[in-house]
Amino acid sequence: MLKPKYPEKVYCWAGISFKGVIRLQIFEEQLTGQLYEDILKNVLIPDSKTIFKENNWFLLQDKDLKYTCKLVTGFFEKHNIMLIDFLTNSPDLNVIENLCGLLKSKIS
Repeated sequence: MLKPKYPEKVYCWAGISFKGVIRLQIFEEQLTGQLYEDILKNVLIPDSKTIFKENNWFLLQDKDLKYTCKLVTGFFEKHNIMLIDFLTNSPDLNVIENLCGLLKSKIS
């Protein structure tokens, strides 16, 4: 059986907390600032209202350009989303990165 030159890729985004999970999003295109804003608007905001009824939560994300572009930072400001300042190159502190690494190793 021939192995494809470029394997198909699937991308995902999700959120986890002590109080619950944000729905897993799976998509085939690379994540862009626009797609990330759509996920925030259509998934993060509604799910966080269900999980955190008192609306006092923080978002932890890395400093990837698609997460820090003007479109997304404007969205955070508009919706009063508080961010935890995250150290660059510290995936061991980000629980979701460890979970994604485990998932990737199981799929490969």
